[in-house]
Amino acid sequence: MNSELISSRNRGMGLLLVCLAVWLLASYTWQGNENPANALEQTGFVVDLNLASESELSLLPGVGPKTAKDIVAYRNRVGKFQSVDQLKQIPGIKKARFDAMSPYVTVGLQD
Repeated sequence: MNSELISSRNRGMGLLLVCLAVWLLASYTWQGNENPANALEQTGFVVDLNLASESELSLLPGVGPKTAKDIVAYRNRVGKFQSVDQLKQIPGIKKARFDAMSPYVTVGLQD
């Protein structure tokens, strides 16, 4: 029961972070700014590759629904990310895409 409560809280926090990021990006672009990555930079938004959902990953620059799904599939197949550089092992994530997203991802190795 306790682990269900913690899991529920994590999902709730994840949803809250996604909503906050979407709101920040929307307001930032609404103000005439063309690069949404600048909004992420200013907010300090960082996603943990070992905990992020597909919807959270899709907020990253250069990551759409397919890439987000591929990242989660890789994590499910291989296990926890030990390094952000492991993203380069996922088909479709080349240097430019990796460079765009890497400032906004981290690897937390909590158990």
